[in-house]
Amino acid sequence: MTQDSIAELRHEVRTFVNHITAYSELLEDDIKDVQIPSMIPDIQRVHKEGVNLEQLLQDFFYGDDGVDPQLNRFAKSIHSPIYTIIGLTEGLIDIAHETNTDFFVTDLNKIVQSANSLLQLFIAPTNTAKEFVPIDVPQKVIPNFESATLATDFPTITGKILIVDDNALNRDILSRHLERQGHKVVSVEGGREALDLLHKSSVDLILLDIMMPDINGYQVLEEVKNSPKTRFIPVIMISALDEMESVIRCIQMGAEDYLPKTFDPILLKARIGACLEKKQLRDQEAMYISALIESQENLESELAEAASYVTSLLPPPITEGGIKTNWVFIPSTQLGGDSFGYHKLDKDHFAFYLLDVSGHGIGAALLSVSVMNVLRTQSLPQTNFHEPSDVLRALSNNFQMEKQNNMYFTVWYGVLNIKTNVMEYGSAGAPPAMLVSFNEGDEVQLEELASGDMIIGLDTEYKYKTCTTTVQPGDRIYLFSDGVFEIRQSNGKMLEFSDFKRILVQSISKGDTSVQPLYLNIKKTSELEFFEDDFSLLELIFDLNTP
Repeated sequence: MTQDSIAELRHEVRTFVNHITAYSELLEDDIKDVQIPSMIPDIQRVHKEGVNLEQLLQDFFYGDDGVDPQLNRFAKSIHSPIYTIIGLTEGLIDIAHETNTDFFVTDLNKIVQSANSLLQLFIAPTNTAKEFVPIDVPQKVIPNFESATLATDFPTITGKILIVDDNALNRDILSRHLERQGHKVVSVEGGREALDLLHKSSVDLILLDIMMPDINGYQVLEEVKNSPKTRFIPVIMISALDEMESVIRCIQMGAEDYLPKTFDPILLKARIGACLEKKQLRDQEAMYISALIESQENLESELAEAASYVTSLLPPPITEGGIKTNWVFIPSTQLGGDSFGYHKLDKDHFAFYLLDVSGHGIGAALLSVSVMNVLRTQSLPQTNFHEPSDVLRALSNNFQMEKQNNMYFTVWYGVLNIKTNVMEYGSAGAPPAMLVSFNEGDEVQLEELASGDMIIGLDTEYKYKTCTTTVQPGDRIYLFSDGVFEIRQSNGKMLEFSDFKRILVQSISKGDTSVQPLYLNIKKTSELEFFEDDFSLLELIFDLNTP
């Protein structure tokens, strides 16, 4: 006999022996449940003889010296246990009829059928091939589940399990074991049918046979692991003992585990429980990731909505009159706390300001909007809004850090007397405003305007200062947050403030607004798709000769 024919014979013998031991084990539990004592000793003997056949199979095909070359000797050795199994089982069928437990007869007949099929395997071969040609077979160890001590307190995790096996009795045995453990079972007899089912519905675990007639287990496993829909479903291979190299190949292809064709119920429960537990954890992880992504998307939507709201509160540019304004406001992806505004305090005084709240997010934006509103509506009590130092004092007293979730803010605040061209200003931790003027040769002159005072919200006793300067027709003032110049350049270095001033000078056009060119030049310098902080830039052009 060839090695392939011996392997096929081993496979068939093992299948029939497995049916005998598995059905006798199932019947023993069923008989105990209905309490028919007269049947218990015989069914236990049937199971014992099935175990004897397993041992003979091991001795013959996996002995220390390789395959036994005497097929007749093996055939004779199995006759006694087979005839014992058939005789005892037929007697149990009679008892089942007598005790009105005919529901046992189907399984008892399956045992008789398997025993007869096993016997038939060794009738023809003895007449055609009296000896095997010895072949080298590596020694393999079959676990002895009868003597092993295994923990049985496994986590009770149940799921929907798909059984793929072309042998109907194998599917029946596995299904009944799994259903007793609380699982929902679906079984199919071919690989193509399994793949069709997986495209239509989901399962928690697949028990997959390797040898099947239409497409084999390798092909099914490959399609399962290559499909985004099924790749995370754990697969346990159902293997014969002489298919160990195939099992290793399947593990390398992505299978989680394997079960021998002659399996122990405790081992079955343990391996399935472990796989289902891993899948449960993986499903939970996927659920958490999905929830996190959804939460992140919702947060980004809320931040975009908040940024849009903040933008809607900013004053529109002034295009006519003695003071013209332009601005650029680009919220960062995290939404900061920038805001700015300008308005007349009375017919002779024009106030303008820019503030930046620490941190990012909705909280910072809300605080920024609150401060902007009290400045716009001049609703700070006992405050002279014509006096910058008094405004900074009132802001610090009314927006203390401990009352604002430990958030503070910086602010630049100025007031221009339109009649006298005198401007008073104060800055609390804010970047200096840039006063731009032009000499007779139209060269740009820069003057930094800052009082250098403490940020808002730290100390109610702090004395803020008011500084004074004079502006001339054609002069400009630029107010900006630190997000305008604290940016990372394309070379990885942070932009220096001196570089920002250079870019400002290069961007200024005497006859036109410079705010948009300045923004574009800074963006070009950074080469970033998004700014890390809010970009807030306010330009005021003083055409004081215009009414």
